[in-house]
Amino acid sequence: MAVLPGVGAFGAVMASLEPARGVLRDRHRDGRPILGVCIGSQVMHDSSAESPGVKGLGLIPGSVERIPASAGKVPHMGWNQVDPGRDPLFEGLDGRPFAYYVHSYAAPVLPETVATTTYGMVFSAAVRSGHTVGVQFHPEKSSAVGARILKNAVKTLETHA
Repeated sequence: MAVLPGVGAFGAVMASLEPARGVLRDRHRDGRPILGVCIGSQVMHDSSAESPGVKGLGLIPGSVERIPASAGKVPHMGWNQVDPGRDPLFEGLDGRPFAYYVHSYAAPVLPETVATTTYGMVFSAAVRSGHTVGVQFHPEKSSAVGARILKNAVKTLETHA
């Protein structure tokens, strides 16, 4: 599984990923697993308001938007509930679990959205396109919920490596 970790700004991360753009796009096309966390999920999209003119990987359509100032404190830092769909990523979790977020930008709800969170706007907490999955939150900081999500990601994605 390729993992795109979750720290940085869209433009800088894309500059770092530029040498791997073709490999990642081929991996996605071939159905080989990719997991993106926070900015790693954002760069899977076509673009971001954070870095106008910088192209994302284009694995998930759409543009990442800035969280509105009317939402409250931006960046959004802390625990927030996830409204999961029926995606295997959330298997074994009850209700609306809490996950830990640190971000100022997020993808709107798209056809690829498999879970949402509300913080001033409803945004994609998790997206999926085949065996490419992105989560806006930080599962590594989300205690038992995050550990379960990572376990589910490995279980469901690695079987298709």
